[in-house]
Amino acid sequence: MGALTHSKLDRAVIARYFAFLVASQLIIFTLIGVIFSESHTMLVTRVTLNCHIFFRLRPAGRYSRRQKGELPGNY
Repeated sequence: MGALTHSKLDRAVIARYFAFLVASQLIIFTLIGVIFSESHTMLVTRVTLNCHIFFRLRPAGRYSRRQKGELPGNY
């Protein structure tokens, strides 16, 4: 239990202070969520782009294109 207030002004000030705290926390955590979301999107885009570049530039490996079925064979 809290202390008794002496006037309606005390209650009004406390209500405004509480509303300010709730609103400021909502804004702060919304901004943090947006920052994390955008950084995640940028990171995934960059990693995906780098993977596509890496896989295009790497050698074909031990299988030739004909063995993979990409080129028609002489049958």
